[in-house]
Amino acid sequence: MSILIMKRAMTETVKGGIPSNDKTKAFLEVVGEKFKESKKVETGSLMNALTTMRYDGESSVREYIMKLIDIANKLKDLEVTIFDPFLVHVALNSLPPKFGQLKVSYNTQKEN
Repeated sequence: MSILIMKRAMTETVKGGIPSNDKTKAFLEVVGEKFKESKKVETGSLMNALTTMRYDGESSVREYIMKLIDIANKLKDLEVTIFDPFLVHVALNSLPPKFGQLKVSYNTQKEN
């Protein structure tokens, strides 16, 4: 019964790519394997987001930096280490020119 409900909820396009199966557990495993996201694809998407993200000026700078940290943590879970100095430079370089004083202040500090 539950397999019929699952099949009914799927579009024809999705159902067409999944082999027919009468066992619910086996059906769910096939669906899971079919739509499992590749770690390489996810890593590429997160790296792209990290390096191309720009501060939009609408949210706070803190929220923006927290988004960058969240992306870095997701990459860490995928075994891609993003070192803090790199993340700081990405954040500073993605801020608009009106934050120039912040960049100068950071760059003239002796400590990281």
